[in-house]
Amino acid sequence: MGTAIGTALITAVAFGVLARADWDAAFTASFAVITVIVLIAMGIGIADMRRRTPEEPSRG
Repeated sequence: MGTAIGTALITAVAFGVLARADWDAAFTASFAVITVIVLIAMGIGIADMRRRTPEEPSRG
């Protein structure tokens, strides 16, 4: 589901920019959106790792 939403979002950005500019601008805007999405996902992952507490080792 996430992949479908991401694909639709990137395609919408590309063609939305293409309606007002050229392909170079459309690809640039699409890659900028991809970069933002990846950075957000990385931030969520880091926050999740920091929030977890290390588990105690099992005793036997």
